[in-house]
Amino acid sequence: MGGHEHRARIGRTVSAGLRLHDYGRIYMDTSEFMSIDSGDIIAVGGKHYLVYRDAVEQGLAYKDVKYWVKKCMELESGETKLLKLVFMKVSIWNTAV
Repeated sequence: MGGHEHRARIGRTVSAGLRLHDYGRIYMDTSEFMSIDSGDIIAVGGKHYLVYRDAVEQGLAYKDVKYWVKKCMELESGETKLLKLVFMKVSIWNTAV
């Protein structure tokens, strides 16, 4: 499915009142999750997800943005989903003696 086809699917699925970026990108590799933003599409596992925003955890005195968790709409079903993007923490140790 090309970019034009994704946009046509969005137009059929998303309500007219939703404000999104005019030029969303399509991601099949989510390792750069900080670059994925509202209006972008994540294509994974044969499904396509339109990103609304980053998920936010709120407590009594704090608001914590989870940049690796995206609130999305599955374009095939129209259902709202949370996608947790897996990433690896890399540690570099100096092995010089």
